[in-house]
Amino acid sequence: MLIAQKSAGKFTMSIDMDAEYRKAETAYMQGKYAEAATIIDLLAANFPNSPRIHLFRGYIYSYGLEDYTIAREEYELVLVLAPYDPEFINTALREILYIENLLRTRQNQT
Repeated sequence: MLIAQKSAGKFTMSIDMDAEYRKAETAYMQGKYAEAATIIDLLAANFPNSPRIHLFRGYIYSYGLEDYTIAREEYELVLVLAPYDPEFINTALREILYIENLLRTRQNQT
């Protein structure tokens, strides 16, 4: 959702992060992964320092779109953005390990 704000006599548009995040969650839960990715990509561009957004972006790209390169990059970014938050660190590391194991298993099957 875009919100118009007036600052110094000018109107600017901003994004309601929570509302858009909920839209991305809803799309993801409904299996609309491309739609979820479009929303989360916009959020990541506008809120580049949010580990929450990048973690969810990793989920969408990993579990939804199966683009493990982008997903891993997102999880690695979470480690940089939240180096002292054990919940983010543990989740990101678990997801990186999941991707590594998945790709290793697929490689061994070929």
